This record gives sequence, structure tokens and C-alpha cells, in this order.
Amino acid sequence: MAFIHVEPYQLEFKDGQLQPILTGNPPNLTPTDVTNRWGLVSEPWVFVVDRNGIVAGSFELIFGDAELSAALDKVK
Repeated sequence: MAFIHVEPYQLEFKDGQLQPILTGNPPNLTPTDVTNRWGLVSEPWVFVVDRNGIVAGSFELIFGDAELSAALDKVK
């Protein structure tokens, strides 16, 4: 099983540290192009993807261990 984290917001190195890019007034985090294309307007999201690259389950914001375990069991 592999786990991949994708940062949903644009980041830049500034003063030797990775910092979020803020836009607007008041300043807000700036979503990445992928975040916009997939319509991910909240976070976190977890996607369970099978060995063929097909999304077998997706969970937004709040989900339980049992829900995630059931989705993982389906792609074993």
C-alpha cells in the first residue's frame, strides 16, 4: 500500500522556509491548479485508488476508521 500526500495550496520558498502563497484581501491560501480542476473546495480529502488507478472511494472532511477500512479492504 502506498500513501501520497498532495498539498492543496500553492507554496514558495521564502527566507529559507516553505510558505503559503496568500492572495486577495483579506489574504487567503491560494489553491493549486489540481485542487481547482478536481473541485476540492475543502480539506482534507482522502482517495482510495485501486491498483488500476481507479478511484474506489473518496472521503471529505470527517470520516471514521470503519469507513476507511472498508474502502481499503475492497482494493486489497
